[in-house]
Amino acid sequence: MNEKMVVSKLIKSEPLHLKVAQLIKELRHYKNVTQEEVCQHAKITRQYLSEIENGHRKQLNLVKIQEIVQGCGERLYVTTSYDNPLQISDQTEKEDKVLNSFAEGQIQEAERLLSEIRQWRYPTEHIMAKCKRKTAVALSYHFRQMPRESEAALNRLVMGLAMIDCREEADYFMEMYYRIMKLGEKEVMKRRRVLRKEQKGALS
Repeated sequence: MNEKMVVSKLIKSEPLHLKVAQLIKELRHYKNVTQEEVCQHAKITRQYLSEIENGHRKQLNLVKIQEIVQGCGERLYVTTSYDNPLQISDQTEKEDKVLNSFAEGQIQEAERLLSEIRQWRYPTEHIMAKCKRKTAVALSYHFRQMPRESEAALNRLVMGLAMIDCREEADYFMEMYYRIMKLGEKEVMKRRRVLRKEQKGALS
């Protein structure tokens, strides 16, 4: 098996929670990771993980599932097409780079990276990547001093997730937005102070 991707070929009529159960159990065994290690990373109980792996938990939390998969050393990509298998793959690398650049106060670099993915048309199954890009767009408005547009973009993301009964995911991305915004502002202020000191030193 390829170390970069675990493929689980599943039956078309099988419910999603059973597909996820098989996928996670297969991945954890393949990666030789214990339930305790996964639970520690995802901050969940062993009972919660057992319920998912055994297909007893029908209501799935997308964020928690991603954290469980990350605890096994991979990232989650769930396709809704029955012609293709469920897969594990790193699908948010570009989006993560944009968000990290905002958090580090590298606003120009973040804008450059965002411009590369801003017009991407995501397949419907790329939920996490699409939500991260929407978060980055909201942050872009904020750092360009466009608070109304920033708030509107964030509200569209949060309300859209809430409308499809993904309230925990909505809270997750709202928290991500404010956390990155605060980190980015702190770094920007730090850079400005350094620049002012350099300018004063050049004038003296």
